[in-house]
Amino acid sequence: MAGLGQLGGNASSKAGYEWVNDVVWCIPSNFVDVEGVRHLGPPSSWVREGEESNIEFLPCVLSERVCHKGLSGGWFFMYTCVLLEIGVRFPFTPFECAVLRQINCAPSQIHPNSWGFMRAFEILMEYLEEKPSVEVFFHLFQAKGVNRGMWVTLSSHQGRTVFCPFKASYKDFKECYIKRPVQCLGVEELSDRDADLVEFLFQNLKGGKVLTTLELLKWDSEKDSVIDYLESKVPDCNTLSLKSFFKQRAEKEVSSSHVVKVEKGSEVSKPLERRRPVSLKRMRSEEVFGKKVIYLTGSRCHGKDLSVEEAVNFTKS
Repeated sequence: MAGLGQLGGNASSKAGYEWVNDVVWCIPSNFVDVEGVRHLGPPSSWVREGEESNIEFLPCVLSERVCHKGLSGGWFFMYTCVLLEIGVRFPFTPFECAVLRQINCAPSQIHPNSWGFMRAFEILMEYLEEKPSVEVFFHLFQAKGVNRGMWVTLSSHQGRTVFCPFKASYKDFKECYIKRPVQCLGVEELSDRDADLVEFLFQNLKGGKVLTTLELLKWDSEKDSVIDYLESKVPDCNTLSLKSFFKQRAEKEVSSSHVVKVEKGSEVSKPLERRRPVSLKRMRSEEVFGKKVIYLTGSRCHGKDLSVEEAVNFTKS
């Protein structure tokens, strides 16, 4: 990737950016002067409470595109609606950073509605006094369009819908991006606690209930109204109920213990291990750079489930 000095002011050449879809490539930013950026509001309003407010945002130039990388990683781009409407703040939370790492995307690659899902999930976890978990989040959501050179969208897995989108259609965001100078800046399975959390959520979202992302995003400015909304929408989805649910699960684990014989005829009680079924998908193979590759996961999955015991056959050549 290149910064402005490497582009020579010519955005018509896609050298090094062939992976970018033309729909993304052809859109320059509306914010090409300092005054335009100032009209967005003071940079301090986009800084997380309690953090240093020494933050800067820069205008773009006509030759820059949202897919460009700053010289030596000196900046990244952000869509203004993610800051103004979704309420994302700097620095990113550990959870937001973990999601970006997990799907290997820059902040500007994430569709605004997908940022809305991330924030809504964080708010719901804060309401439940739980640490946001990437494992739980990607148990609920899947990333689409990662390799298409366009915006990456997060959509609910079938039968696991918790939130409705912030907007039914996002049309006017593509040309509204600014630069943020950089100052500092493989999930496979759920833990038992995370699995219990997912089960708790869906117990409270029976009957096709979904939470409105727009309502949850009022958390920073109208926290009491969000709490009222959640208490009305899902009255049994709260911190006390969750702690009680975890406690019941822990007690159930103890009660389902079995006896293990040890030396000298004594006995000890050992909780049964909770083993979750693991299955992989049987995939077709194909040639990649002259080598045979067999895909076990991903959007290309088809065919029946493959047991872990069978999976060892794929490693034999």
